[in-house]
Amino acid sequence: MEWLEQMRKSGAAYFGNLSKVHNGAIQVMKELETKIIKNNANYPLPVISWRLFEARLGLSNFIAFANRVWACCQQSCGIVIKSCFEEEDKYLQYLTHITGKPVIIAGPLMLPEAGAPRENTSGDYLVEWLDKQRPSSVVFVSLGRESFLSAEQTTELALALEDIGLPFLWFLRSPEGTSSALSLLPEGFEGRTRDRGLVVGGWVPQVSIVSHRSVGGYVTHGGWSSVIEAWLYSGLPGA
Repeated sequence: MEWLEQMRKSGAAYFGNLSKVHNGAIQVMKELETKIIKNNANYPLPVISWRLFEARLGLSNFIAFANRVWACCQQSCGIVIKSCFEEEDKYLQYLTHITGKPVIIAGPLMLPEAGAPRENTSGDYLVEWLDKQRPSSVVFVSLGRESFLSAEQTTELALALEDIGLPFLWFLRSPEGTSSALSLLPEGFEGRTRDRGLVVGGWVPQVSIVSHRSVGGYVTHGGWSSVIEAWLYSGLPGA
């Protein structure tokens, strides 16, 4: 079957690299307590390595996904990448080398212009709230739609936002089986931060938010689409 897979070059290249070493990594996790799992010497950044505890936390849950992505690459007639040569040229060359497949660069896919009319207007109240804040004063927190913070991580992030004393807008997803994202917050958090913060569990107009004049910082999981949005529309410092 001919198939095109869209992904980021460096990630795809790393998936391929993982597929070549994961059996050894699993064996290391079983037998050795001090071993450092080294990257493939041909990878564009070979100094990357995994300490054992990092491998246990990361590789054990990541290998199945990496293998699925790698299998897609092997069964495809080509790979379409949402990126550009100027940013990831070495990874493109490496990915082409290990897959033997043509790699097509689509560039950072352009999103609607900031400020353009949106079909979904359910988040307009958030933009109106931002309009009332001082320029470059708001911290926007959005950690993606595919992963969830643990209860402990949610508490730590909430306490950090409370402690810094700045206005904040936090997009917080709730895991399945949880009635509301707000139920994950520390007791009394909403009351203590009501005058300067919003926690939202539903859809948010992210492009309108990161491009808003009142947003001065962006806490992100580093997802490629989120990076592009901040890069194209705001130039925000990210963490």
